[in-house]
Amino acid sequence: MAVAAVALAACESVKYQTKATPDIDFSKYESFSFLPLPEVIRGVNPEEITAAGKFAQQIIKADLVAKGYTYTDRESADAVINITGSVVPKVLVSQHGYSPMDVNTGFDGYGNTVSYYNVADYFGTDIEVKDKGTLMLEFYDNETKEVIWVGWGTGKAAAGGPRVDKVKESVEGILKYIPAM
Repeated sequence: MAVAAVALAACESVKYQTKATPDIDFSKYESFSFLPLPEVIRGVNPEEITAAGKFAQQIIKADLVAKGYTYTDRESADAVINITGSVVPKVLVSQHGYSPMDVNTGFDGYGNTVSYYNVADYFGTDIEVKDKGTLMLEFYDNETKEVIWVGWGTGKAAAGGPRVDKVKESVEGILKYIPAM
């Protein structure tokens, strides 16, 4: 849970998606609990996982209790929630096919400014690396241990780790799509 929260916590703009198990009667779920926070999330500092994960749990708990669900221990819960995620580099390569001019300015032997125009060694290829973060909330039926609903958000992760406002925004963004349980 913490892993996912960390992953999206620093994202600038997030795209949300969900998937529910077909023909699931969500009205039978009245209580919930959490699976333990992950210790390792790809691309995320372990200390950030714990801090952001606990904060995400608080947000989820407050949201679901406000909707009428009961928070309880994992053994008694109808549904359990796993928070996960990742931060991975996304490499963007673009090649325009044009060779720009390289302009060098200097002085000739008489003190005059002279410009030399050469075709640059650069052939129009741009490479940009952006970190892509994903936060995922997985809801499981605690009896069957099967996934009943998954919501996730993906966006560009900003440098510097998770921000409290982005953890809250990302978790709330995912939770607004949860079916009525």
